[in-house]
This record gives sequence, C-alpha cells and structure tokens, in this order.
Amino acid sequence: MSLLKLREILTRWGTFLFVIFLSIVAVLVIVYIYGDQDLSKVNINDKAELLSWIYAGIMSLVAILTIFVTFSYEHKLIAATEILNSFYRPYTLSLEELRHGLIKYHSLTAKDRLLNYIYFILLLLSFLSFVFWGTIILIYSKFSILRLNGTLSVESIVDFGLYSFWFLMATIFILILFVINQSRNNKNPLTKGYLPIVNQLLDVDFISKQNIDISELLYKTCPIVELYSNPVENNLNSYELNIYFPIMMKNYRYVINIFNHNHEIIFKCYGTILDIFEVGMMHKESLDLLEDAFVSINENCYGEIKIYNQNLDALTRIRLTPEIKRDSVTFTPQRKVKISTHDNDKSILLQQESINIQYEKF
Repeated sequence: MSLLKLREILTRWGTFLFVIFLSIVAVLVIVYIYGDQDLSKVNINDKAELLSWIYAGIMSLVAILTIFVTFSYEHKLIAATEILNSFYRPYTLSLEELRHGLIKYHSLTAKDRLLNYIYFILLLLSFLSFVFWGTIILIYSKFSILRLNGTLSVESIVDFGLYSFWFLMATIFILILFVINQSRNNKNPLTKGYLPIVNQLLDVDFISKQNIDISELLYKTCPIVELYSNPVENNLNSYELNIYFPIMMKNYRYVINIFNHNHEIIFKCYGTILDIFEVGMMHKESLDLLEDAFVSINENCYGEIKIYNQNLDALTRIRLTPEIKRDSVTFTPQRKVKISTHDNDKSILLQQESINIQYEKF
C-alpha cells in the first residue's frame, strides 16, 4: 500500500478507528483492575430489566440509522451521483446544463458542517456507551466472562444474553458511525469508491483516467476562437486573437491550428491552463494578431483544436468552422475528427516556455 493511499485512509477513518480502539482498551483496563473483586449478588430480574433497556436502545439506534440513510443517501449522494454520471456521458446535455450541473454538484458534495457535528457527537456517545454499558454489564454479571466453567444455568444464560446484546449494541453503533463517515466522505451510493470533488471533475488529467467519454465532454466544452479587428486609431489597424473557454478547466493543454483552403497552416496558438478560479466560470485568453494573419482568413478556411493530458496524449481533435463578419471572424466547433497517429503538435507543448497562450504565424 502506497503512503498516499495510507494517508487517504487515515484522513477518512483515523478518528473513527481511534475511538473504537480507545473504547476497547478502556473496557479491558476496567476488567483488568476490577475483575477479581467480589461483587454482591445481583437479582436476575434486574438483569432482565437491563436486557430490555439495551434492546430499547438498539431499536432507537436502528430508527436513527433508517432516517439518516433515507434523507442523506436518497437526497444528497444519489442526486450527486446522477449528476456525475451525466457529466461522464454528456450526450444529451447542453453547455448550460453542464454548467448548472457542475454548480449543483459542487453544492451537493461540499462538506456538511451539521453532519460533521453529528458524527463527532456520535463518536463521543459511542465511546461512553462502550465503556459505561460494558462496565455495567460486567458488574451485573460479576465479571463472569472471565470465569467461564461450562456450567449451564439460568443465570449463565442471562449473562450470555447481556454480553450478546452489548456486542450487538456496539456493532450497531459502529455501523452507524461507518455509514455516517461514508457520507461525510461522499461515498458513491451506487458503485464502489467515492465521489470526486468538483475541482477533480474540472481537471483534464483526472478525468482522462476515469471511465468517461472525454472526447464528447471536451467537444461540449470546446473553446471558441475569435479574430477581431479593432477600431482604427491614428490611421493604424490593430488585431487581436481571443479564445473563449465556455467552462474553465485546469491542466488544459491545447493546440489550435488555422488552415487555408490548401490545408496549409496560416497560424497556430497553444497554451496551458493550470488552475481554475471558480466552478463553471467562462475564461478568456487574448493576444495581439498580425494583420496578414487576419486578412488571410476567408470562408474556405477552417481550424482544428487538439487537447492533451499530462502525458501529451491527444484526448480529442475537433474541427472548427469560420463565421465571417465585417470586423471579426469566429471559429466554432463543428464536429469531432479522428485523432491522427502522427502528431507533431505535442512537441510544441514540450518546448513551451510559458503556460500562457502563445502564437505562431506561418
């Protein structure tokens, strides 16, 4: 087991395991200190009454567990899982539905302060219950668990029932804490594993390793390329290149090529977005553009964008079509294109000197 995996387990389960361990140690210490003391005889009716009390406590815990599972899993985690599944297979979703889903998913998977309070209160109650109920049962049974002689009697049967109910009570407490801690850590209720946080869903390196149609997702969130002619100032023309990312993602490595009708590259731009600022926000990258690049664009031109993961494997290749206006040209996604086995553009990202957008004229 790797250190990273061990740290993740301890982060999620460290407090839970520590309280269980501490409870067992506390009971063992009490048995060790008081196990040999001569206790007065306790009436069997009192033991039966204690059994009824423990049984009532167990039923109350079961009721609490049922209510918790119904409200927490049904309304929060299942809803988040449905959003996650639609995000991984976004065939029927529009861009705005994707954005809304991400924002809602972020809200559903955010840390619940009230749930944390409930969890730690139950941890404390569990510890006290293990120790106090265990001690009371040991006293009522005169620590008979330490002196089993094989004799079958009504009293020994009742003693066995006491220990059995205490063990059952402890098991139910542990199960309740287990379920609540699973919910605190956003356990996926439909499959194994945990729900990723929203920042992971917006991380190209992370989602490229998941069971996801990443080509479709990147197509739905494909950036728009705009070439713009600024108003003339002092008899000078100036042009700019704008790239609009409809949903900002991190570790987003891209190369954009603009071709003429002879399939020759007019210019290319490339860059890397390393982090996001806000969930679902749109992002814009801009830089100056040469005049001859702008005037070379016509209706027969087209563009392509390729997006890469951290290993510089192309995740998708999307064709862009131009929409020409008097003072601007906008390239929008048209369709996905088969990824070529020979890709010379990845070497550009290897040699990239800056994480910001860069531009090359051919």
